[in-house]
Amino acid sequence: MKPVLAPMVRAGFIGMQRLSAKYGADTLYTDAIFPQNIISSNIFESQDMLLFIRKDIRVLYLDKSLLPKTCVQLVGNDSEILSTCISILTPYVKHIDLNCGCTRNFTHQGGYGADMLNKPESLLSLLKTLVHKHPDIKFSVKIRLLQTEISTTQFIRDLLLTGVGEINVHMRGIQQERDKDEADFKQFARIYKQIDKTEQIKITANGGIISIKDYLEFKSIFDENNVPRVMLASGAVRNASFFRVICADIEGKQIKEYPLKQVISETIEIQNQQKQIFTKVSGTAETVMPEQLKDYLFNDTKIGIAMMVQFTKRYKVDAEDLEWAKKAATKVNAARNFQDLYAVIE
Repeated sequence: MKPVLAPMVRAGFIGMQRLSAKYGADTLYTDAIFPQNIISSNIFESQDMLLFIRKDIRVLYLDKSLLPKTCVQLVGNDSEILSTCISILTPYVKHIDLNCGCTRNFTHQGGYGADMLNKPESLLSLLKTLVHKHPDIKFSVKIRLLQTEISTTQFIRDLLLTGVGEINVHMRGIQQERDKDEADFKQFARIYKQIDKTEQIKITANGGIISIKDYLEFKSIFDENNVPRVMLASGAVRNASFFRVICADIEGKQIKEYPLKQVISETIEIQNQQKQIFTKVSGTAETVMPEQLKDYLFNDTKIGIAMMVQFTKRYKVDAEDLEWAKKAATKVNAARNFQDLYAVIE
């Protein structure tokens, strides 16, 4: 099964989704969004795009050509608020994910994200309610490893009974962090093998797969014909052409990633598209200004590219990419418009 683009704060911009789809990603997750922001958004539509804006803040961009692959990830625990939000999104997307894996402070404060795993019965009840209310939506849920393998395995079985179509398992515990703790491939494998084979297709592995070396290590733990689908986060930000490398491996081929400079060049081209004419679909705002739209696109692109450079420097997978990223970092940070970003790759 083809790899999936994970939801990522700041890195899950529309350019990353477009690029990942081009390189072979099967499903494209948005970054995590609070349902209240969708509910209070003004919605605008152009020939190619959907734009959700709340008080001049860009809440969500959607590329209409990618809607069949798009999954909107929501952060929340109130069934009525979530349901209202999902009803607004239903005309556009058919896949909604509930974030139950984020460990950031804002999720702790609100009882969202991974905190929801501390109240499993409430989470199961919430999912059952949403699945029942929205039969046309495919629901997925992103979780983490629980305290024991037995409890995680049973919880996954319970989640499957709610009617969710996919469970994305971050291969770290609730108290673990990406920068400090290794993803536990082997524990995930033991849990995965305990799930009924007819249901294994609904389980996706996330976390710790940064390079092809990591993927091959993960793959080696499983039977050749039963390797779980993987979800890429940091590995995709580091170099989105990692998707095409995994897709080629699934087909029994070996190829290399594109140089980071080429990936960033394609990102800029994908984002700096022709002018879009938007009309209001719903909300109280009268219009969206072209300058405002241009700012949204540029800011998203700059932040996304800055993270690509940052992750290349952090993980040091490719020596040539690393040297180029070191030189490009200052130019990316100083960029004020798309012309400045083009100067980075000249």
